[in-house]
Formats: sequence, structure tokens, C-alpha cells
Amino acid sequence: MSVLDRSVRDIMETDVVTVRPDLPIKNLIEVLEENGITGAPVVDSEENVVGVVSSTDVMRLAAKEEEESGARPAGAETDDESDYFYTGGSRGFLPALPAGLPKTRIGTRPVRDVMTRATFSVRPDATLPEAARFLQQAGIHRALVFDGGRLLGLVTTMGIVAAVAGAAGE
Repeated sequence: MSVLDRSVRDIMETDVVTVRPDLPIKNLIEVLEENGITGAPVVDSEENVVGVVSSTDVMRLAAKEEEESGARPAGAETDDESDYFYTGGSRGFLPALPAGLPKTRIGTRPVRDVMTRATFSVRPDATLPEAARFLQQAGIHRALVFDGGRLLGLVTTMGIVAAVAGAAGE
């Protein structure tokens, strides 16, 4: 079977880490780092998906709050985006709070303040090229996979890249 004929179901991640909307952002960062992931679906108490949160969402909020606090002038550009990323840790790519921003200010805010309420999803039977086009056109790195309203898993850009790379090595 060609990689072009494979479906999302073949490569999706089924062991999905989810978080609650009231989880403090400092705990979200810990969950992401501990699991080596960059985002997670946000589910309510009944396990309904109410949004998605990513390390990029946290980074944007940290940058906005740093600007609002006066630690970085409005509209100021930086040549060093590493201000917003860990340089250590298990993966070294998760968002860190900027040094000039009081950690309690953003860290205690709940996930609901930063999550994306829209959820992007693909069908489990979508082909990898269809999923790749969808992710690229939407400008996102992950899409949820639902079957009859039930979360089955998620597909990521890295999952698709890994499937293509694996097929190229065969």
C-alpha cells in the first residue's frame, strides 16, 4: 500500500492527553513537557471537547502580557525568539515564560483563557494527502479525529511526516 493511500486511522495517535479548561497554565506547561507534546484537546467534565490548547497559545499570551506589562515595548521586534522557549527539558521546545514577566501573572490563569475554542477535525478515513492539505490550509499542526462525536485520536504534521519518511525508507 502506498503512503498516499494510507488513512488518518493508520497513523493517528490514540493515546491522547487531554486537559481541563480550569487547569492553571503553569500546570499545562508541566503536562505538555512531561508528555513530550506541544498541545492537547481541552475537555469538560463530561469529556466533551471544548477546544484545543498548544504551547504556541501560551507563548502568544506570554508575549502579549509582557508587552502590556511594559517589559517589552509595544510592537518591539526581537531577533531572539528563544525568549519564549525552554532551552532545556526533555524536548527543549516548549514555551517558557519570558524572564521579565511575573510567572504568577500568567501561570495561575486557566487554560480556558488561552485555548482555541474552535476544534479542527478530520475523518478517520481521510487519506494522508487530504489530511496534509487540511493542516496546511488551516495553518495548524494537529487535528482531532472524531467518529460519531467521540474523540478517537489526533493526527499531527509530524505524524504525517513520519509516515512519509518511513515509506521512503522501505
